[in-house]
Amino acid sequence: MGNVKLGELLRQGQVILPSVYDCISARAAWLTGYPGMYLSRSVLAASLHGVEGEEYVSTEEILWMTARITAYSTLPLLAGIGNGGTRSAKAVGVMAERIFAQGADGILLDDWEGEWIEGESFLEKLQAVVQAAGPCRLVAVRTALKDLQKAAERCEKAHRARCCAGRPETGKKRLPGQDAGGKICRGKALVSFLSQTEAGTL
Repeated sequence: MGNVKLGELLRQGQVILPSVYDCISARAAWLTGYPGMYLSRSVLAASLHGVEGEEYVSTEEILWMTARITAYSTLPLLAGIGNGGTRSAKAVGVMAERIFAQGADGILLDDWEGEWIEGESFLEKLQAVVQAAGPCRLVAVRTALKDLQKAAERCEKAHRARCCAGRPETGKKRLPGQDAGGKICRGKALVSFLSQTEAGTL
């Protein structure tokens, strides 16, 4: 599975990424046949500090673990950064650049702070992350399913913001939150993947 990109995996269909938090969990993901990995801030906090919650892990710790995991494993890594931990879109963009520089193949950005992030704050953060990603890496948006229709609408806004950031979307169109057959993907959160060539869902 070496050198396979997350965007390539998504074009093949639904992708399940196990949560990893160190090199041994990355090895477990590989041994059990998963095609990629997801580094969760909350799970990393539990591993490092014994307390689950993304507020307990720093950007430097995310960078450190991203570098360790990607140096050890050839599986593509999606790194979760929560809502970025700041209201500054520029700061979130710099964080994304640093995480990509450590070998992450994608970044997951949350549109949620206990409630949906209102106004243009989230879209500005998203555009900054997309700019940092360039044409070869993947950006994903996660929003809560408190209201399914609103969640889908917010993912649609995220797709439009991505296009405004210079990543024109091509390929089959469908509502974020639907799989290729049109089904709504249900669960605790809706994740919309914004790859360069096609938007997919998980």
